[in-house]
Amino acid sequence: AYEATESFLHSQWKVLNIANSAFLGFFALAFLCSFPGTVVITSEAVQQVFWFRRNKRIRWDHILERF
Repeated sequence: AYEATESFLHSQWKVLNIANSAFLGFFALAFLCSFPGTVVITSEAVQQVFWFRRNKRIRWDHILERF
């Protein structure tokens, strides 16, 4: 992410440099989104917490309905 920002700031508005910055930024974001979320268990639900995307939540009553 740092390299993408530095490349963009020093791109001098050249198309190839901006495209390189966009590619590096997309790659950094994809890399950060690939990490698994933290699993949090509360009395209401089981939740998986992510950094850069929506959290997944399953309430206990939905789990108990299946069994």
